[in-house]
Amino acid sequence: MLTKPNKYTKGNSPLHRSLTPTLLIESPKMTLANYKLMIKKSKEKPKVIKQSGLATTSNQVVTSLLDSVISTDTCIFPTPLKQDTNEVEELRYQLQEMQRFTKNALEVQRMYFEEIIAGLEQEIKEDKEYFNKEMSLIREEIIGLKEEKSDLSTILPENQSSWDLKTQYFKNQEFISVLERQNQMLYEKIIKNN
Repeated sequence: MLTKPNKYTKGNSPLHRSLTPTLLIESPKMTLANYKLMIKKSKEKPKVIKQSGLATTSNQVVTSLLDSVISTDTCIFPTPLKQDTNEVEELRYQLQEMQRFTKNALEVQRMYFEEIIAGLEQEIKEDKEYFNKEMSLIREEIIGLKEEKSDLSTILPENQSSWDLKTQYFKNQEFISVLERQNQMLYEKIIKNN
């Protein structure tokens, strides 16, 4: 069944290749039929022939060949291949790099948003101060207009006083409405930022 491999097939013989059943079957020296026959003969009860006091079997050659081919490292059933240690180390290193990159990115993003929040809080504080100053100026303007009105009514004659006061009143009303619009815009901005 098995012949001594010549120089052309020696490098491709089952004993010089990885000893797995698949590769044994694919070997040119080991066909599927021969492989099955070898397994079948190994399961049969061997005939014992006594020869010069030593027990030998007709299947002894086949059994010894099976023992040398099917070792503890090989199995008829497929076994999972062991991953290369270098590949595992490389994957572990890549995972650590990804984790480090993600951590750094999250830290940078947190600092960025903290700066934005701090800037908004400062703007709101400045807007509130500006709004309070504007309100104080409006109150002062109103007080000044009231005082001016009372002064004009005492100095000018009745007709002229009435005419000038009406003109001044409309000017003051327009100025007050402009200030009120500005204050309303500031107020809405502050509410929106809060």
